[in-house]
Amino acid sequence: MDYRVIDIRNKLPRHSTKKWKKKSDIKRIIVHCTAGTNQDPFLTARYHIGPNHICKTGCPAIVYTDYITRDGTIYHCNNYDDWTWHASLYNRSSVGITMAYQGLDNPPPEAQRRALMKHLVILCLYLKVLPKNVIGHRECPWMSTLLGNGSKRFIKWCPGKVVNLVQMRAELTMRLQRRLAAEGLYKGKIDGIFGPLSRGALYSFNPLSKQNLDNRICSD
Repeated sequence: MDYRVIDIRNKLPRHSTKKWKKKSDIKRIIVHCTAGTNQDPFLTARYHIGPNHICKTGCPAIVYTDYITRDGTIYHCNNYDDWTWHASLYNRSSVGITMAYQGLDNPPPEAQRRALMKHLVILCLYLKVLPKNVIGHRECPWMSTLLGNGSKRFIKWCPGKVVNLVQMRAELTMRLQRRLAAEGLYKGKIDGIFGPLSRGALYSFNPLSKQNLDNRICSD
């Protein structure tokens, strides 16, 4: 499947009275998994706006900004500046992306993984997020405890027990370098090291489109 983002912001069910606050400084992208078999963002949205494990009185809308199904379809569910409730203390400074799969002993389907990686490149470009700040939900500081032997015990394995997040960031870095080189902005090596040249190229990226951020990303 070719990379495409389907905008369903105005189609999803939303809470009758609650609305998201707005955030102005996006520093992180946090990758989640739904930890279930549901592949329908509309069903997930209905769960989130009713009494649920996040809020007893319901959330304003589905808590994820983007929702990726097993076949690689990407659904845009909230504005990128919506202050959604997906990662506790990082809600105000992050965007939450979820892969709809169980996240246990099997990796996400390859179509889903590829869609995630392509989407992360676009989000890093437009939101100016560095690869090191693309993290899994389990990497949030409060999601693990340090054991006596120096290892960590995770409260949950989101975005998936066998998802290698270090490898994910390395691949993301190389994909970003290739994209920035194709734009004529990056002159360094495609080496997976996001140094000063890569950072400068990322911050220099300026899309020609004058549409708002959400529409730009959905049409890129």
